[in-house]
Parts: sequence; structure tokens; C-alpha cells
Amino acid sequence: MNDLISKKDKLASSTSKRKKKKALRVNNAISHMRKKIKQLQNEIHRKTIKFLTDEFDVIIIPPFEVSDMVKRKHER
Repeated sequence: MNDLISKKDKLASSTSKRKKKKALRVNNAISHMRKKIKQLQNEIHRKTIKFLTDEFDVIIIPPFEVSDMVKRKHER
């Protein structure tokens, strides 16, 4: 997945240097890679969920309070 992300980033950085027709093709390739990355993420999540539900009878999920994890700029 990291390979796809780095390849997508390289294509995105070279888009501004290309002519319009090539830039459109590159943008289509980038959007295709984004879709592929998203599908891989979903597949990993689903496989993890399936493994956990198949292997364990009880799964305890603690409260996930993101606001406590994030520091704002003015709170340094």
C-alpha cells in the first residue's frame, strides 16, 4: 500500500509540469490509485474484523476519545 501511495504522490507532483491532455490522463491515474488504496484499506479492515469475530467470543472496545489525543495549536 505504501508503494501505491508514493507512486500516486510522484504522479501528483508531476501533473503541473505536463500539458493538458497528459495532465488529464495523470489525474485519472491518480484517482484510480486513490480508489485502489481505499479498497485495500477496506479489505484490511474487513479481514481484521472477521478474524477478531471468528477467534473471540467477546470483544471489548474501550471508549475512543479522539479529542483527548489531539493537541490544538494554541495549547502548546
